[in-house]
Amino acid sequence: MMNGLLTYAVGSAAVLAVLWGGFRLLLRSQKIFRVNRALLNTILYFSLCAPLLLSRLSIPVSERAPEVVGVMTLAGVTVSSDGSRPAAMAENSSTPAWLPEVLTAVYAAGAVATLLTHVLIPAAAAAALLLRGRRFMALSGGHVVTVVSVPARRGRRVEPMSWLGVIFLPAEEDYDNDSYVIRHELAHIRMMHSPILLNASLMLCLQWFNPAAWLLLRDLRQNCEFEADDAVLASGADRKEYQLSLVGQAAKGMAVSLANPFRNSNLYRRIAMIQKAVPERKVYARLLYVVPVLMAAAVIFAEPLVPAAAMPAETGAGNMTGSSVYVPDPVPVPYTLVEQPPLFMGGDDDDFVAWVFSVIQYPAEAVASDAAARVTVQFKIRKTGEVSDIRTLRVEVKGTVVEDFDYNIFSEAVVDVVGRSPGWTPGYQHGKPVDVVYNFPVDFRLKNE
Repeated sequence: MMNGLLTYAVGSAAVLAVLWGGFRLLLRSQKIFRVNRALLNTILYFSLCAPLLLSRLSIPVSERAPEVVGVMTLAGVTVSSDGSRPAAMAENSSTPAWLPEVLTAVYAAGAVATLLTHVLIPAAAAAALLLRGRRFMALSGGHVVTVVSVPARRGRRVEPMSWLGVIFLPAEEDYDNDSYVIRHELAHIRMMHSPILLNASLMLCLQWFNPAAWLLLRDLRQNCEFEADDAVLASGADRKEYQLSLVGQAAKGMAVSLANPFRNSNLYRRIAMIQKAVPERKVYARLLYVVPVLMAAAVIFAEPLVPAAAMPAETGAGNMTGSSVYVPDPVPVPYTLVEQPPLFMGGDDDDFVAWVFSVIQYPAEAVASDAAARVTVQFKIRKTGEVSDIRTLRVEVKGTVVEDFDYNIFSEAVVDVVGRSPGWTPGYQHGKPVDVVYNFPVDFRLKNE
């Protein structure tokens, strides 16, 4: 489950980063505000849903290859000739057992912290302004809107802004109902910019570790300002006077991050966008950049009907080659983690390793001959939980090679024990049971080593 959560988070972040990168490169500076707002929102929603939706697609790979997700290497065990209990061979585990839990805890903590700082605290600040201020109704452009006049506190005045259908104004200034400030904030309300930014902030909680998500939220907030400016100009405002009003309002104030302030920190870009000409129709063709991105995402996240990585062909134990290693290495199979690994008797890999140690015996003939070896076997946990396709991958002779000794006896001991393993629950990928292949090393060590 934890591996699945982390895999989902990383995949979602990758989709968002690529789509936002295309937007920033091709469309960010274009005067198509409604399109850009819709696109940025779509990127947010799609990035959150893509790993789940696209994983339901199936891409045929090979008709003959078995449905195997990949190979995972278990932590092996050391079997001593004197029967003493060995430690698990931790160096064989590619990832510490505690790492997924730690990463999941960090991810959850970051999500909660982001929710607190970018949603809950700003919402509480806005609620406090509602309680502090004096409410009245204003008429602007034929629309009635709630206005809250908020007095300054500790020398800090409230910046003109809107939040969820309410306009906040500093009590120290008088604004005509048809002023540029009121018209600007009313445009935010009409276009529902506050709910849009609130939703984006909530989604940011799931993408808090992704720099592209923060930059996308910034671009979305800025685009909302561009759109509101454009609406004011479309209502008949004088372009030069409106720009002067923006400069005049560029004073320090107390803003709420979820709100839409009239003063914007990037004042230069707002004025530059006001002066920018209407884009040509061919600009919309740049939206096609999403097509190759979506196709690539579909290939990455889609579940293969049959993965290309097939099991290597069945091989025998092989013969001694004069070196300390026999049984040639098989065709390599790519390493792939499954969302939910197989479970042994309701536990994890460590339980299987402990069970193997409890039943495996150092071959008596090997003890008598002072022979030692390291055996690596491969086995498959099928969709049904059955253990099958047990094979010896590699046998490494430890110490001095004992002449006329059959080292196959070590691999036979491991294969026999693995074949008798009970109680496996199959692994799951995208909610479906799949075949999972394990490599399992066992070290037979003499007591004097």
